[in-house]
Amino acid sequence: MTVILVFALAFLLLAWGVLWHNSSLFVPTLSHGPRGQRRVALTFDDGPDPRLTPLVLDLLAREGVKATFFCAGESARRHPELVRRMHREGHLVANHSYDHDWRMNFWNPRRVARSVLRGEAVLRRLTGQAPRFYRTPVGVKSPPQALVGWRLGLTFVGWQHSARDGGRFRLKPERVRRLGERAQGGDTLLLHDGKWGVPDHAPVVRQAAEVYAQALPALIATLRRRGLEPARLDHVLGVDGALAPAERRARHGLVGTGRLGPSRGLLERLVREHMTPTQLAVATGVGVFVGSTPLFGLHALLGLALSVRLRLNKLAVFLGTNVSNPVSGPVVAFANIQVGCRLLTGRWLGETPEQWQEASLASLGNDALLYWLVGFPIASSLLALAAAVLSYPLFRLLSARAPATNAPLPSAGGGADPGDRSS
Repeated sequence: MTVILVFALAFLLLAWGVLWHNSSLFVPTLSHGPRGQRRVALTFDDGPDPRLTPLVLDLLAREGVKATFFCAGESARRHPELVRRMHREGHLVANHSYDHDWRMNFWNPRRVARSVLRGEAVLRRLTGQAPRFYRTPVGVKSPPQALVGWRLGLTFVGWQHSARDGGRFRLKPERVRRLGERAQGGDTLLLHDGKWGVPDHAPVVRQAAEVYAQALPALIATLRRRGLEPARLDHVLGVDGALAPAERRARHGLVGTGRLGPSRGLLERLVREHMTPTQLAVATGVGVFVGSTPLFGLHALLGLALSVRLRLNKLAVFLGTNVSNPVSGPVVAFANIQVGCRLLTGRWLGETPEQWQEASLASLGNDALLYWLVGFPIASSLLALAAAVLSYPLFRLLSARAPATNAPLPSAGGGADPGDRSS
């Protein structure tokens, strides 16, 4: 029963981290700015769409409101004049991936990075800026997306209130009205100026245009009546909406490694990712601690979440979690169980063998898991500390011998538009 409970809790934690649009389990996600202010962020997803975006821009211009548009790169490439108009009229343009494909949550990191970078390249060519803010399609944050966003220096953005009008969902006036009534200072509001994958003749497109014509001015009026002013996302969050070139993280392992062999490529990623030997040793220790927990089969995922959250070297953390391999894993588990037994009973495991001979197999399993849960914070911490201390000289030696240069990687915005080439 204890094992089932541990698995259930771990599954629920991971499901929350992936599916909840504001979760920060895998990557820090911003959904609101400081609460003391009188501004709210008005954001639109899935555009630009020639059927809706011009209407939205006209309404915003009439009301004197600046908003943020999370643009899908493929739509931006097809309708560049709309993106240029957004930028020219003072709105903020942000990244919503190139493909806007919900299946990208199951893609490997390299393919996810290709979509994110293609979208960035299109938007950068049209606006002259690389967007800092990134909102995942449908708000799902899988570990590969979290890894890519962290490596590229992006800021993930969720939302506080949504009109729930994406795709084929109808834009209802009462939902837009509730946005204005529920919003608080610093909130992020989500609507859609694009109907991704919906044909022109679909009634939901015409209906959305009709509702916007009345509901969007009413939303702005409601916010202003309550003392709130719609604004751009960067003004609400207090974070620059564009990435400076110096902020871009290394892209090795995401968009290619040139002609480096596997061993040399791994070596460069490990010791040249802007990490000192001390940071690599700490990351390894964290991985060893995670690998010593009784979360069977979830060590890699938990290690990835912690490495992204704590900005540690992911490869070093992953190497540390491998302490749970079939050779060393049983030794680590036994050490944790021994410490837990000592803490709970005052005796080491095996001092009273007749007690174990009389117990049932189920009872033995429950006791072992209980001892493991109690003992792993202490035993695993000591093991992690030992791993960090012992690995430091090795990382120092590797850093000294690692190649001094990395193969240059293509700029996200330079040259021809990547969206014009087949992937």
